[in-house]
Amino acid sequence: MLVVSGDVAHCGSLPGGCIEEGFLQRLAIGGYAEPLALMFYDACSDAPRVQLPCSGVMEVLVEHEDAGGHP
Repeated sequence: MLVVSGDVAHCGSLPGGCIEEGFLQRLAIGGYAEPLALMFYDACSDAPRVQLPCSGVMEVLVEHEDAGGHP
């Protein structure tokens, strides 16, 4: 699990680690703006800098939460 604040400070990590840097960079420039997004990464991904070198497959759920949390 990876938790990221609005200023891209974060705690935790994404499994595999090989996509984490690109994921955080995309967040920093306003990527993943939808309330919910399911990102799919694999060895054949055509998106720049997100291919998995281990020939694995990973799905990442991006969910925005209010900083105040749930009541």
